[in-house]
Amino acid sequence: MRLTRRVAVGVALVCGALAAALTIVYLRSMQAQKQGPAKPQTIEVVVPLVDIPARTIITADVLATQSIEIAKAPRSPATDAKQIVGWVTVEALEAQKPITKGQVTPKGTAFGLSGLVPPGLRAVAVEVDPVVGVAGLLKAGDRVDVIATFQVGDEVMARTILQDVLLLALGSQTVATTAQSEKRAAASKTADEGEAGDAPPQRARAAAYPNATFAVTPEDAQRLVLADKQGELRLTLRPVGESDFVPVSVQDMAGVGGAEYLRLRALEKPAKEKDEEKKQPEPPMAPPWMGGPTGPATAPKTQPKKPEIEIIRGDQTTKVVP
Repeated sequence: MRLTRRVAVGVALVCGALAAALTIVYLRSMQAQKQGPAKPQTIEVVVPLVDIPARTIITADVLATQSIEIAKAPRSPATDAKQIVGWVTVEALEAQKPITKGQVTPKGTAFGLSGLVPPGLRAVAVEVDPVVGVAGLLKAGDRVDVIATFQVGDEVMARTILQDVLLLALGSQTVATTAQSEKRAAASKTADEGEAGDAPPQRARAAAYPNATFAVTPEDAQRLVLADKQGELRLTLRPVGESDFVPVSVQDMAGVGGAEYLRLRALEKPAKEKDEEKKQPEPPMAPPWMGGPTGPATAPKTQPKKPEIEIIRGDQTTKVVP
């Protein structure tokens, strides 16, 4: 077979391309050997510096961050220490072991209501109705003043016993559930506006709850329980952002009704006294064993005592009854 010029050129081009490819592979391998093995990809994770028991509030001084290989990282690790400060451990955490998002949870949802009570305060529940609860329009997270009314004899007095009190819960609705419901309501409102344009928001319906739970100091807890037992409670809703203490004097009916009330009370008092004088106690009934009728027992008639005459004869004294 005779080798033509065209075939010879084609063979030369193929050999040249093959040589160039081999040269590139060789140069890359030599460069890789000089740089060493490829560094594995890493991720920053949060680890505890010490062992942390379960149901413990996490503080910044027990957390640190370190880099580990992605292949060795747990599923859903916590990557920012600031995000979990103040959270609560669901289970015990081991020192220097990456913290996962499933091992911690926000404080308000970890302990139920006890996780919502601010430090140094106590949760106290009292019975409420739609009138006591500002027509049922209160919600957990509001701040209220508590007014107690007491009746002393015929007089009634009212006093503001607590001011700027945090309402932790209404029935089973807590601050956490209120925040969730507000998010759902906001999402629903956005969806409705997208469909119906700028439609006015619907007014929330009043709801009645069997009890209200407040966050108060231990001393105020005693005051609240005593007022709830001996009197009646009413709640007044505070505006958002207002937390000032307002001096409030004790009010009674004389202060509320004024001079006209005092005049009517003065007229009513003699009438009551006359009614009490008319009510005479009934005579006692004679017991059956005394015989005779069982009507009112009559006192035995007593004979009037006759006068005595004293006669003195010398040293002798004689009494004579005529």
